[in-house]
Amino acid sequence: MKQERPAEIINVQHIRYHILQITFSDGYSNEYDFAKIFQFRGIAETLKNIDYFKKVKISTGGDVLFWEKNGYDVCAENLRYFVKNN
Repeated sequence: MKQERPAEIINVQHIRYHILQITFSDGYSNEYDFAKIFQFRGIAETLKNIDYFKKVKISTGGDVLFWEKNGYDVCAENLRYFVKNN
């Protein structure tokens, strides 16, 4: 049986605080407050800073959201679960 490939992240937009609007390749889009999953310790500690948090990027291929300097990332499949079960 062929396994379906998860939807890719095609757009991310900072809304306010630690909230991002995430859009997937299948058209699904919703806001998610990352403060719900970040404990702001270890590599996520730098994400407390909103100016740094806003610098989120989408990987080539859309399979990961990431922040360059600290190496924190969230794969599209997990992100889709978080966003959908907000």
